[in-house]
Amino acid sequence: MSLIKTKESIGDRLPERMSTDSGPQQGIQQRKDMKVAINRRFWVRVGMSGLMAASIIGSVSPAYAATAEYEGGARATTNTADTIVTVTDIAWDGNSAYSNFYVNSDNTMHRIETEGGKNSSASTGTFDEGIEKLRACENRALRPDGCSSYVNV
Repeated sequence: MSLIKTKESIGDRLPERMSTDSGPQQGIQQRKDMKVAINRRFWVRVGMSGLMAASIIGSVSPAYAATAEYEGGARATTNTADTIVTVTDIAWDGNSAYSNFYVNSDNTMHRIETEGGKNSSASTGTFDEGIEKLRACENRALRPDGCSSYVNV
């Protein structure tokens, strides 16, 4: 058994449309065609992988529908039905977190606040009318509170 490949052994593996006796121009075009075919197969596989990943990720629905976050210190979310607001303190900064929110068909600002440190959270009762908009805020001692922009739900 020889380790040196002969022209015949390489030619046996070439596709039918690429012959070993073609002219230089035709051989160049055939190599380009093969490269295009290989690139197409690659991008089809990448696309299919992306679609599979998106379907897996998309099949896991979030536990909330809307989120407002202030500089990594406070996060306010609604449930998937947009009827409950939950606020969470997400920083070890000594400041509590709160959320200002409005209920549909109600022009009154409501507020829910956490008690405790990082990862403490508080939730409202159910507002059957639904939440219109909310924002997350950090309750800073002796300084103005920091708040995110309102997020429409």
